[in-house]
Amino acid sequence: MDKLLQDLCENLEEQLATYKLLVQQEEEKQEALIQGELSQLEELIKKEQKIVFQNGELERKRQEIIAQLAEELGEVQDDLTISKLIEYAEGELEKRLSQVYRELEEIVITLKDLNIKNNSLIQQSLSYINYSLDIVAGAGQDDPGTYGNDVGDDSGKAAKKSNRSFLDKKI
Repeated sequence: MDKLLQDLCENLEEQLATYKLLVQQEEEKQEALIQGELSQLEELIKKEQKIVFQNGELERKRQEIIAQLAEELGEVQDDLTISKLIEYAEGELEKRLSQVYRELEEIVITLKDLNIKNNSLIQQSLSYINYSLDIVAGAGQDDPGTYGNDVGDDSGKAAKKSNRSFLDKKI
């Protein structure tokens, strides 16, 4: 069992390292979003996908280790948490598992916060793009304003302007 706990600890430390890389990527993405650097943003997203894939592989291995531990301990795999496994560990291994567990909790919170901020920046950018498209496309020209160009026809009714737009799509 100690070997499996050791393997789990090493796996979690590797996952922690990938999460730290993801935090770094998210911070760089945030800066690219603020600066409007689309080419840099695209590059960062490609790097992020590689990190996420790597983390997925680590997660698959972690689940295999947990399955083996559950079998050895006679526990149900879904009920076997890191907190519970820390109770089975002793000495230095217990300290390492506790430390990596705390760090994982903290970094996941940081990553969630960064994702929320980046999503907000993306939504703001999309709103600005849609607003700009509306201006270019002539949307909102139903009201000609005080000095509109409505010309009455013979029956006294204002001529209706076409709301046809140069652009057909919104983002």
